[in-house]
This record gives sequence, structure tokens and C-alpha cells, in this order.
Amino acid sequence: MAFCYSQKNIEVTEYEFRRYIKPQLRSITQDYKTLIMSLNPELKYLKKSFVYLRDLQLLQLNVVKKCKTKNNIRCNTHMAKVETIIKNLLRDSQKKVNLTSNKHLNIDEKIKSKTQLELYRQELFNAQVLLRNLSFQRKISNVSETEYKEFAFLLDKIAVNFHIFIIKSSDNRFQDELNAFWTNFVKPVTKYILIQDNKKYFENKITTLNITWNTLNVMLTKRNRKISKQTNTLLAIMHRRWNNILKVSLKN
Repeated sequence: MAFCYSQKNIEVTEYEFRRYIKPQLRSITQDYKTLIMSLNPELKYLKKSFVYLRDLQLLQLNVVKKCKTKNNIRCNTHMAKVETIIKNLLRDSQKKVNLTSNKHLNIDEKIKSKTQLELYRQELFNAQVLLRNLSFQRKISNVSETEYKEFAFLLDKIAVNFHIFIIKSSDNRFQDELNAFWTNFVKPVTKYILIQDNKKYFENKITTLNITWNTLNVMLTKRNRKISKQTNTLLAIMHRRWNNILKVSLKN
């Protein structure tokens, strides 16, 4: 249930956070990708893109740190990893999207999905061009910290535009719930907890995370919306993971 918790209800040691909570949250974020594919089998060709974008988010958060010094070797190595991921994402984005089998998207929605895919591709091309410009500029002069921050911001926009494309291509019965879950659970958990290792953020946001998860679960399983047995099983697994997190985190 979507209970609200105060700080006096929460007691998490550093060991519990690293040993139990983070692994369960990591599994839930990975389950989200599986949930998308389960609800929308026609999007399975983008399975690897979720992994690429997870890795890109980690690199994006360290662009300024790795490149603001004069250590070009360190920066070049970091940017080479970014470039590889962008190339992989571009390759995946060129694959043909076939939404004709999705009976829960009307013609207008399918057009919006296609338009969003083009916007996502354009952001990837923009990042590729900017990356090459920064690489050339580093060879002849210094690159400002502001320019690296702008590049990092563009990488974040790529992840957001991919997410919007995924939602707009999803079964329209679940778009609002999936969008809320990604925005209020998957994205912040990945950034602040899995990458930045921020235990305090988890403790402060446990109520929001709890409400967000329970809303998704209820909307998909309790509102007479027909979903597959596979999806039901996946949601049950996610629910057990979240309950295990609560058991560890809350005082008796």
C-alpha cells in the first residue's frame, strides 16, 4: 500500500544500503526495461538501447570531471567511450519501427511516435557533431567547463527523448503510468542512488518511491486492464523486490 513514511520510521545502515537496497533497486530498474518489452513486444529491438543509455548516463555525469583538467588523455578516453555508445544508439535507432501490430495505438499516436523517433535521432546526430568539434578544439586550444556542461546536458536530453519515444510508442492504456514511473522512480533512482550512491536521497524519497511504485502496480493489475500472464508475473516479482526494500528500511 502507498503509505507515507517520516524520517523517524526509516533506519538504514550503510551496509544495508549497499548490500540489500541498491541491488534490489538495480533489479527493479532493469525490470522496468523488461516490463516495457512485455507490454510492447514490437519494441524488443531496442532492448540494447536501454543498456547503452544506462552506460551513457554514467559517462554523462562525469564529463566535466574528466575533461575540465588539462589531462587530454583522460578526457579523450572518456569521450571515446561516449562516442562508441552514441554510434551504437544511432545504429539501433535506424532499425525499422513496426507499430502496426499494436492495436492500442491509433494513427495519430503512431505518427507522434515516428516524429519523436526523428527528434531522438537528431539529438544523437547533434551529440556526434558536438563531440567531434570538442575533440578538434581540444587539439588546438582549451575547451571551457561551460562547453563541457553543455555537452553533458545534450547527453541527458538524448536519454529523455528516448524515454519520450518509448512512452509514445507504448500501449496507450499504460502511457501515463509508465511515464510517471520512469520520471519519478527509474530516472532518479539510477542517477542519485545507483550512480551517485546517495543514501540520504533514498531515505528522503522513500515515500515518493513507494507511492510511485504502488500506483504503477495498481493501475496495471487492479483496473481490469488485460495484461499477459508474463507481465503479471514480472509485476509480482517487482512488488516483492520493493517490499524487501521496505522491510530492510523501516523500523518495526
